[in-house]
Amino acid sequence: MRCKRIDPRWLAPVVLIAFWTGDISSAPAAAQLGYTLIRSVQAQTGGFYHGDASADLTLIAVGPYLTGDPSRTETRGYITFFNAEGEALARTGVGGTVWSVAMTPDGTRTVAGSDDEKLYVFNRTTLVASGAPVAGDATLRGVAVTDDGRYAGVGGTWFTLHDLSAADPIRPIYTDTTPSQVRAVAFSASGRYVAYGGWNNVEANRQGAAPTMYLAVYDVQLRQRVFTHGITYPAGAIAELRHLSISSDGNKIVAGNWAYHFLYYVRSDPSSTTWELKHDVELTQRVYWTAMDPTGSVAVVGEQSGLVRLYALGDSELTLLWEKRGKMDGISGGPRTVGISPDGRHVMATTRGGCGEGDGGRFTVWSRDGELVFSAATADVDLTCTGTSPAAESWFGAIAESGTHLAFAGWGGSAYFYRLGSP
Repeated sequence: MRCKRIDPRWLAPVVLIAFWTGDISSAPAAAQLGYTLIRSVQAQTGGFYHGDASADLTLIAVGPYLTGDPSRTETRGYITFFNAEGEALARTGVGGTVWSVAMTPDGTRTVAGSDDEKLYVFNRTTLVASGAPVAGDATLRGVAVTDDGRYAGVGGTWFTLHDLSAADPIRPIYTDTTPSQVRAVAFSASGRYVAYGGWNNVEANRQGAAPTMYLAVYDVQLRQRVFTHGITYPAGAIAELRHLSISSDGNKIVAGNWAYHFLYYVRSDPSSTTWELKHDVELTQRVYWTAMDPTGSVAVVGEQSGLVRLYALGDSELTLLWEKRGKMDGISGGPRTVGISPDGRHVMATTRGGCGEGDGGRFTVWSRDGELVFSAATADVDLTCTGTSPAAESWFGAIAESGTHLAFAGWGGSAYFYRLGSP
């Protein structure tokens, strides 16, 4: 199905930043439109990987990227908490790479999953619980938390749901073992629904077996799974549902998978338990990440050919508003993560760098109508053309709701913190 285009000027106008700060010797290569580098911080072990931040960016948590086998007992890296100025507030040791971090908008609760097979729960910067949710549940690479900090959803070998107010928040209150790998987890802002998904990679690894993507919705209030949907793809495809987003009321879901599809589900009747697949966009490469704005009116998707698209979410279809591709648009290499700021005014992406393009992973921010606001690389490092990722690959980026601060990090080892305005 082809997407129609409409003029993006219907969107709320955004005041664009229109001055340059000039060269900053310690800053990575950047189009720093109005932003000044405050601080760059080198990781103490390995590099930085995924993270999350409060809406005002006064609290930021970033996990480590670590090579080699994870350890359940040995500290090999740190989840580090920063403020908006880049000052380290606290560190907690972990035994493996942290692929997933989720923080409440007010920063009071943070949940992280690690390749050391442990779940970590924080009140502000204090670790209050950690451990393995279920025996045999490995590589916890998908985490979400409700806005009020009450519940956490975790994707690993399976999906688990946790009541963080319980005496033992690590022990699940619900486990779905239908999929054999889960990374995509998202709560509606209301906290009523958690959507999650993965695929049957065990079945797919059997010779000739057709892989199936799996999507489910769990009703937290009713304490039961209310919806499931599977899509079977040709043998040999990677059908993993990699990332998804759900609207505040739970009526809209966008999802991206490694079978090169971007999917849009709609529940037309809020009292029903059926989400209908309204639009299936076939892309040319894998989808790593999606995001939806707080009002459920637009969604952004990043596709690994080096493409970022913003869509309007209609009652029954997607409408393409704009797309960005190439260095003129602030993109080099494929997008790893994409996001929309808490106030819906900014769209952002982190990338892996581009083969032969002269720079490493980038963090790029656009206004909602597509104007470039900020773009900086973690280092002037090429992605080698043999398929090996550079140490500069960027996986975390966030901008404050007010637009006054932003931060991003790459697994080469540095996190960067910027402030709007002159030094």
